[in-house]
Amino acid sequence: AKAGYKPANEVIEQMKKSGFIPPSDSSVTNDVKADETAQLIDQQWDLDFYDFENPTKTKDSVVTINKILSKSSSELKKYFGIDEGTENVKLPDTTGIGILKFAAENGSPEAILLIGKSYETGENFPKSLIAAASNYLRAYRLGSYKAGNSLLRLVQQDEFINELKIRANKKDPEAMYVFAGMTALGFANILTNEQALDLLKDAVVKKHISSMIELGICYSAGTLVNKNLKEAFKYWQQAKDLGSREAEIRIAFAILADSTNSADKSEQIKILQKSS
Repeated sequence: AKAGYKPANEVIEQMKKSGFIPPSDSSVTNDVKADETAQLIDQQWDLDFYDFENPTKTKDSVVTINKILSKSSSELKKYFGIDEGTENVKLPDTTGIGILKFAAENGSPEAILLIGKSYETGENFPKSLIAAASNYLRAYRLGSYKAGNSLLRLVQQDEFINELKIRANKKDPEAMYVFAGMTALGFANILTNEQALDLLKDAVVKKHISSMIELGICYSAGTLVNKNLKEAFKYWQQAKDLGSREAEIRIAFAILADSTNSADKSEQIKILQKSS
């Protein structure tokens, strides 16, 4: 912005409007930097600029969601970054919702953010604040700052926190994942690090894939626990064995990024090529 770059000024204004300009030493900012997978994402950033953030304007959010999903099949695929190299890929459902789900399953943070907003508003998906938060957390981990904004706003709502506590106490794995993830990001200080870690481990026992990935991230970044890549790989491998593409990519990328590992890494390159 100081260099006169207009888009940077626009970003600053949007962040001020949304009330989300964390300090430079914020655990939120540092945690995103520690999550190396975010560096892989070449995003269509315009979704991060839709103004979803006034909770009293649910109608406006619904209009925005449906405006995006009303794009043509080719436009929507391009929008979510799945237009290149997919000539031989047959999407099981070419409707707007079908393309949205396909993009989310393959790691598009924009698509995951949009599904989260759909759960929050009850548009196209059954209304659920916990499911919304779960998707916001996943999208934020993959680089969407708007998703972090949406999650932070939910944390400030008593209705959400009360529901989260009730469902976490009932050992609901999605609620435990959200509660622990918010703690790891520094979005909430209701739990201690030890309590958050226990929730994640309980969710992992219930075979909750996102919790496995989150626990791996905690170990790889040294959040909630001491840094331990061996433990990170263990949890990511569990998620991969259950069919998680994201876990497979995280393992491959972590191996490629390890400059101390001189072993042949051609298999990891193949994994990233296939996934892309």
